[in-house]
Amino acid sequence: MPQLEDFLATWESEFQTMLRVFENYPAARLAYRPHEISRSAHELMWTIAYEEKEMIEGCLRSKITFGNVKPPKTKEALIREYQKRHAALVKKVRKAGEELFSKKIRFPMGKGKVLELPGKDWLWSLLHDQIHHRGQLSVYLRLVGARVPSIYGPSADEPW
Repeated sequence: MPQLEDFLATWESEFQTMLRVFENYPAARLAYRPHEISRSAHELMWTIAYEEKEMIEGCLRSKITFGNVKPPKTKEALIREYQKRHAALVKKVRKAGEELFSKKIRFPMGKGKVLELPGKDWLWSLLHDQIHHRGQLSVYLRLVGARVPSIYGPSADEPW
């Protein structure tokens, strides 16, 4: 399977799982954080959605940068924004084609340091980072008493 199709299939599968986790999170508990230095659930959800856009668009323009964009105020608005952005990004990646995987992408790694890697490394890194943050959010689900959906197999709340 070509790299692009492999990535797109995995990305879409993980996106659908991410939506189930987002949808199960109680809107009334978005401010919850398990520790004072932890991100709130709302911040964590926005990190997942926002980083996807910035990483993909950064790969498309050969330079990844991040700004400080405020999240939508409600869980529903955040999910709608994430779904809309995701669909647009999938189209852009598909249009960019296989060349995106070999294209050199620059990413600032600290003061005066820039890391340059092929697009495939950044794209898969994004996906792994999203999965990592989804894992954090799934723990928040349990801590606030919400249902944890099946992610890669049955959960206590969704047995097979």
